[in-house]
Amino acid sequence: MIKKSKIYSGFDWEKQWVEVFINPTSEEIEITKNNDPNHGVRGNINRDGNKYIWIAEIGHFSINRRYLPLNKRIPMDYFRFGWDGFWSLHEGEHGNKMSFKELKEIIQNNYDFLSQIGDFNVRVEVIEVYDQDDKMISPKFDSLNELLKTKL
Repeated sequence: MIKKSKIYSGFDWEKQWVEVFINPTSEEIEITKNNDPNHGVRGNINRDGNKYIWIAEIGHFSINRRYLPLNKRIPMDYFRFGWDGFWSLHEGEHGNKMSFKELKEIIQNNYDFLSQIGDFNVRVEVIEVYDQDDKMISPKFDSLNELLKTKL
């Protein structure tokens, strides 16, 4: 099933209207980048496959706590990412226990979408994933492509 793009929600932030897109098109990704002071994007991919994006200046949990109404809060218990000239993948915070293998599968399954967000050949910081021995790790890589080739 193809997920349809739409504006999920919007709000005023520092004298600017910010839109949150669900299953964004490439045009909506560019709109989001152009609305961020650093051309960044923050987002989330839910377990059901829905993708949400907004400007990188607003954190994953701040968007729910401060800006979105209760009926529009975005579930943040799966794959969270940030692009701001480099990648930041926040996977273990707030009860999520993602394995490194699962992280790689999500990136591979969403390669086209994520490659529209940012460059796969720049630095990546992964925050709290679990290796094959169930040990929490926070590895750093020179690129998402390097991450995809790594076995932990």
